[in-house]
Amino acid sequence: MEIKPIRTREDYDAACKRAYEIYQTNPAPGTPEYYEVDILADAIEKYDDEHYPLEVSEAGRVTKVIPGDDFTLILQFEVGEVRFLDMKPLLETETWEELRDPEVFNSVKIDSVGGLEWDNGLLCDPYCAFRDSTELPLWLLQKMVDVYHDYRQRLDRTGQWGRVNDLTETGKSSGSE
Repeated sequence: MEIKPIRTREDYDAACKRAYEIYQTNPAPGTPEYYEVDILADAIEKYDDEHYPLEVSEAGRVTKVIPGDDFTLILQFEVGEVRFLDMKPLLETETWEELRDPEVFNSVKIDSVGGLEWDNGLLCDPYCAFRDSTELPLWLLQKMVDVYHDYRQRLDRTGQWGRVNDLTETGKSSGSE
């Protein structure tokens, strides 16, 4: 068991990934893995307390996630706030590099605690998703709604809107519940 101090965001991401890997094995009390995850959790909490304000946690759970073609995510939180998360900088780190594959990136869904989860096992808790994202201004949200309505009207005129609904109702859309 080699535990390094968490000094950078990359150290933090690696510690979170390792803690999750151990946690998934459900280590028995008294085992080296049990103590390792306990020490990692303390180090992660200390890094969080030193680097990120507590107000972020007030946003609550992610309630909707929509992946973009350019490794970005549109997130909606319990408080109703809609935010933009650019994942490209994270994809340059070893921890997140698997998400460079668009198929893996687009597998994002909401996990049981309201964070983000990908099919390869990577997780992003709601606190980090909120902290690392940017609030979308109201004018941009209105523009997105306008574009959506224009798109829907075109599909309605061509009779294709029903086909789009069929895809989303069977879970083949890129959004999440």
